[in-house]
Amino acid sequence: MFYVRFNFSATSVRDSKILCLLFAWRYFFPFLFILFLRAFPVLVVADNGIILLLLNTVL
Repeated sequence: MFYVRFNFSATSVRDSKILCLLFAWRYFFPFLFILFLRAFPVLVVADNGIILLLLNTVL
């Protein structure tokens, strides 16, 4: 019984670590994206123009 309980706690700890990693990635990715946008403004303008053209053609 103690062994089963110990295994359950270990899996729950592992799952909580995975959830923490997922939440950290969820909130850290926009920061990386903003840094990427600030590092490449020319690419950003080109991408925004292409996206706007696609939106205009679709809408």
